[in-house]
Amino acid sequence: MKHSRFRSKLLTSLKHFKEGDLTWDDNSSTPLHVVSEKGYDDLIFTLAQIKKDQINHQDNNKRTPLLMACLRGHDKVIQTILGLDNSSINIADNADLMPMGAAVLNDHLSIVTLLIKQGAKVNRKDKYLDRTALQRACESGSIEVVRVLLTCRIDVSNTDSNGLKAIHIACQRGHVAIVELLLRYKKDMINECDAHNRTPILIACENNQQDTVSMLISNKADVNKTNTQRKSPLYKACKIGNAITVGQLIENSAEVNIQSDIDLSPLYIASMKGNHKCVGILLNKHAEIQLASKRGWTPFFVSCSKGHFEICKLLHIRGANINAGDKSASSPLHIACSEKHERIVKFLIEHGANVNAVNKQKESPFYIACAKDCFDIVQLLINNHADVNICEEKENSPLHVVCFKGNKTIVQLLLDQKANINKRNKAGKTPFDIVQEKKNDVIVDIKNNIFTLLEHVFLYVWPAGHRSNAVRVYTRTSADQQIEASNISYGLRPSDGGKKAKPSAAAGAPVSSASVEYSTDE
Repeated sequence: MKHSRFRSKLLTSLKHFKEGDLTWDDNSSTPLHVVSEKGYDDLIFTLAQIKKDQINHQDNNKRTPLLMACLRGHDKVIQTILGLDNSSINIADNADLMPMGAAVLNDHLSIVTLLIKQGAKVNRKDKYLDRTALQRACESGSIEVVRVLLTCRIDVSNTDSNGLKAIHIACQRGHVAIVELLLRYKKDMINECDAHNRTPILIACENNQQDTVSMLISNKADVNKTNTQRKSPLYKACKIGNAITVGQLIENSAEVNIQSDIDLSPLYIASMKGNHKCVGILLNKHAEIQLASKRGWTPFFVSCSKGHFEICKLLHIRGANINAGDKSASSPLHIACSEKHERIVKFLIEHGANVNAVNKQKESPFYIACAKDCFDIVQLLINNHADVNICEEKENSPLHVVCFKGNKTIVQLLLDQKANINKRNKAGKTPFDIVQEKKNDVIVDIKNNIFTLLEHVFLYVWPAGHRSNAVRVYTRTSADQQIEASNISYGLRPSDGGKKAKPSAAAGAPVSSASVEYSTDE
């Protein structure tokens, strides 16, 4: 009541105002901006009569009184302004927002209808996303606004800056009723592609819009059309892990073995993502279990990489080759060791994996487990007859790599297994040399552990007649002097001289670790 009395008095006072009495604030907002935003429709006419150019005046954000009213949804204010002067109907602000765009964004149906009647540009595209009013309505889910716009010879085929048309946006957002409305307007849109060759059903699948997928299938959408990467709707559904959608697509003739541009199948991506139900459905529908990616990774291989134990078991039961390597000759056991999946390593060994297989870099699973500092897997492999002295292509042994990594526990484990302490890599370095290059306290402990083993070698392996010379070398106190003991190898006689090998011309880095890094495709 107080506000009403105040506005009545203000209205009476305004009748005595002259044009020069109205001023702008620091934002260049006029009194008409203020009352338009507040919705004081009874003050609009009077203020406009005092100073008519207020109607088209833009504040510092380039907003007109009409745009302010559209943002707030004040129907009566809008009607009054448009009745006085509709020339600001297509003026945009700094964000390139026009009155029509504001009304659509806020789902103000009555205002949209009013603006259309007054000549608003319904097909005008904003300069940031290239979207029309229809595309904005499809994004926000304003079905009644969409319905009204479709009566205005609207352009349903406009592509925004992301390559999306109105139907693609509606499918992306899962607005089923809007998709149906658009298809009734233009049925052949059902398989219309965006800039990336994605159909509406593919977009619905990759955004997990199950109801939209069902509706599109019922309208005979093409379930096998792929995008520019040759990924199908089924591939996208398997990646998301929606088993219901996967089943629906297959029941409606989706091909289960379509491979992408890098040869990833639906079964591969479901195995990679750990989507157990999808894997089961695909296998029951005769998905090819040995289809490999361009890198040679099978569904079984990638499931071992990702640690999806139950999927590994299922694929093995269905016939996956447990030793099938990729194009670098790495086996599932290699990748499981690299990713430290102990449970899968154990499973693979129990089912016949070759623990001493080597890849093209001559790395064994044992070498990789050592490079990854995984004691439990190293121990597991040793317990299953892994060769502790297999060297990779630069002649680095597992002992080289654990000395380089500085893991004294694994160093001791390898020494206990009689790892060759005198093996030289292509750079001419023994594990002792690798240790000597390290300058931290942990390595001092490693040195002590190594020389503890040497004492055992001297006392129990070295022939009795030559033991004194060996002990003399061992008993030097300096860690750097003790490293000379690396010239002594198991079974060598002093007559061999313990000569140090010259570095090879093809000398490499002390330890090769780059080749044990793996990445998955998607």
